[in-house]
Amino acid sequence: MSKTAAVETRSDHLAAQGAVAVIGDVEARAGIFDVLEREALGSAGFDDVAALCAHGQVGAPALIILCAEDSASGLTGCIEPLAQSFPEAPVIVVCSSIERWAVREVLMAGAAGVVLWES
Repeated sequence: MSKTAAVETRSDHLAAQGAVAVIGDVEARAGIFDVLEREALGSAGFDDVAALCAHGQVGAPALIILCAEDSASGLTGCIEPLAQSFPEAPVIVVCSSIERWAVREVLMAGAAGVVLWES
């Protein structure tokens, strides 16, 4: 994920009813935005966890989707600050594949669930 904190907003503000925060690179967010728009859900995109946490002072999301390219590299380190900063917002991890042991670690770090890209 980029070190620059770009925010792409698709709703008036993150605290809008049903607003979803999507964290990941632009390509990963695009597919998720398509689904959210079909469901008429407001959303905002963030390059990284730090960008969402900084923006969270304005309002908290109803749901957080974390797009992970590699499920093994520091994923739990991304989830823990999200779960602590936004305790009311479930964190869903979307990745292409994940080992069984990594699923357990992700859930223990505070994620509500894991979804594979193919799903």
